[in-house]
Amino acid sequence: MYQDEIQITHNQTNQLKIETLLQMARTSFKEEVSLGNDLDNPIHYHFPYGDVDVEYIALNEKEYHLLFSIKTDSNATFLISNRLWLE
Repeated sequence: MYQDEIQITHNQTNQLKIETLLQMARTSFKEEVSLGNDLDNPIHYHFPYGDVDVEYIALNEKEYHLLFSIKTDSNATFLISNRLWLE
């Protein structure tokens, strides 16, 4: 039973890291696009909890389709698709 609790805590920690990395990468991408920076595709971000590669397709001037490849510092990997609208 104790081992189950440890695994649940580990999974919750990874989920929190993934959500944090997603938000940090999304915010960084949005800031760079808003500043008119010329971006690589994919663009790579290194954060304290892991790394994120963002592949993107500009659908128009204000809308982007984003694919996040997230790898946490504990080597958990995830792919998340997301849509970004600029204001």
